[in-house]
Amino acid sequence: MSLSIRSPLTPLRFQGAVATRLAQKYWLSDVGLDAALKRDKDPYIGTLPSEITSTLGLPEQPILAYLDTLSDQIRLLPERQGWLGALKNLVFGKPVPAVRLPGIKLSYEAQGVDGFGYKLKVGSQTYMLKVAQPYKIPLMTQEIATGYHLTHTPIRDLCRLYTANPHRGWMLMEFVTEEDNPDTRYGKSLAEAPVCVTDDHPGNRIGQMRVDYGGLMPKNGRYEEPRRNENPFNAKVLC
Repeated sequence: MSLSIRSPLTPLRFQGAVATRLAQKYWLSDVGLDAALKRDKDPYIGTLPSEITSTLGLPEQPILAYLDTLSDQIRLLPERQGWLGALKNLVFGKPVPAVRLPGIKLSYEAQGVDGFGYKLKVGSQTYMLKVAQPYKIPLMTQEIATGYHLTHTPIRDLCRLYTANPHRGWMLMEFVTEEDNPDTRYGKSLAEAPVCVTDDHPGNRIGQMRVDYGGLMPKNGRYEEPRRNENPFNAKVLC
């Protein structure tokens, strides 16, 4: 099944402008991020990597719509049943949805208790799409607020969060491998930053990089809140 998309001449959107700027400046709570998103015309936070839009020759809107549809389809995929199905799940992973956007190669990468990971390859670049299980979607808002703020702090041993839709339960993240070395990256380490790590399970890391935003909290225990109706465009733009 192919996805209907709009013309490449469709103007670029200034997506999630208020929420994106506020989440860069403040470590928001889930309630704070929801409030910021209500000031925008769409539910997205962050921006797509320029390599994706330039390689596909499309504006952001049809690509984001594809990620919305793709995340819904991933959750609808049936699990293979029986001992043979379980073996296939282990060897081949979860099936790949039929929905396609030309230029994006999609493959299954991992599955956890709370969701699924799919690898998206666009041109020479690779990204990770994390899709929450249905019950996890309301809890993903805090992960997104944390991941996006710390991406722009920045934290060198934490994978980057590019864009996300809390309402549809997906995040587009940096694809990390065992070879990634945080010492070659800019920023503080999690140990140096004002971050309290409440869950340091080995599954939250790949090599030396943390790939999960859950279990990370402000060290002082308090999330930040912007001033009421604050204009984020008067704020300094972070990295």
